[in-house]
Amino acid sequence: MKINRYKKYRQFQAGFSLVELMIVVAIIGLVAIIAAPNLSPANARLKEAVRELYGNMQSAKMSAIKDNVSWGIIFDSAANTYTICSNFNYDQSPPDCSDVPGDDGINPETIELTVDLNSYGSSVALGLGDATEDVPGKVCPGVDCPADGISYSYNRMAFQPSGLLRGIGSGYVYLQNNKNTAYAVGTPVVSGVVVTRKWANGAWQ
Repeated sequence: MKINRYKKYRQFQAGFSLVELMIVVAIIGLVAIIAAPNLSPANARLKEAVRELYGNMQSAKMSAIKDNVSWGIIFDSAANTYTICSNFNYDQSPPDCSDVPGDDGINPETIELTVDLNSYGSSVALGLGDATEDVPGKVCPGVDCPADGISYSYNRMAFQPSGLLRGIGSGYVYLQNNKNTAYAVGTPVVSGVVVTRKWANGAWQ
């Protein structure tokens, strides 16, 4: 009786078979391969830049509503920076955030924040990376494709006190890194909704 119980106990204590273990290892390896590009420092820094730009656009919109004057963002591809301005005079061309008076007709424009994309490292910059089209679907590179990574007219966008976009308004800003990973942050409709998109598998996701 003791021997039989021992045999049954050993049957219940059986471990993984070699095949099962190999399957588990293969699954872990596959997950690691898929996740590795997204976990790289370069992509982490790019995502940080994208999140900050998205947040700054949202903040500019809320501030325009709160202050009852237009807030705008000017993008500079040569300097790899963007500048957020309050009391923004959208009609000045080209914009430089130094108008007197500003949008309220009395006070000057004010620079609220300048973001240097170089500060993120990993060559984070304005540009389309490995994307072969812009968000609306124009083939890149091409005549109508934003070679500098900015599709807003005069490289500026602005929110009205209502929260709606000024002028033509809709557009995107594209960010890339040294791995040519590409993101788009922008306002596709006049309502001023801010969205982010990522280029992956040959399309904007």
